[in-house]
Amino acid sequence: DESIRGDHLDINGYSRPTTPYLRSLLATEQGAHNFGVSVAGATCIYPSNALMLTGVQPGSNDFELTKYYPTVFQYAKAMGYKTYYMDAQTNSLWNGLTDSDMLFIDVWLRKKDLGDDIQSDFRAADRISEIVAASRGNFIVLNKRGVHFLYENSYPKEMTVWPPLPGNYANNPDLVKNY
Repeated sequence: DESIRGDHLDINGYSRPTTPYLRSLLATEQGAHNFGVSVAGATCIYPSNALMLTGVQPGSNDFELTKYYPTVFQYAKAMGYKTYYMDAQTNSLWNGLTDSDMLFIDVWLRKKDLGDDIQSDFRAADRISEIVAASRGNFIVLNKRGVHFLYENSYPKEMTVWPPLPGNYANNPDLVKNY
């Protein structure tokens, strides 16, 4: 994930139970895998995605980077890979990607293709497994749905750790920011 410290997840040894749902998935045979602690390019989605797409250190106007530098999709196409861009968050191009990037993306799966519920990331993972099992030479980028506003719609209700959520925080996001 681009905006969380991996060492603050209990599945990576953190002392507080911060990821009970992930822990429960790892305990099943569903194929969940913990790749351990990794480092994000930034603490926010915009510079992190700009860095992942271009390899260029983000700064101001992060999404402008894709106008001036080639993206990973251009490199993957040049190397002969079949390219997939999966986005379980939106139905439109974002993160700096534009219509011109579609020249380098063979398959684009969106929220409307993957669903708009807590299972969408799992459907994306299943699709990736199918692609990888059926062929070689694929380059796949997934923008997972993850946990975004409204948070309580992003995981099973029984996995709530810190209830209750403040009322109407969608209109006042400062109520749920961790300063």
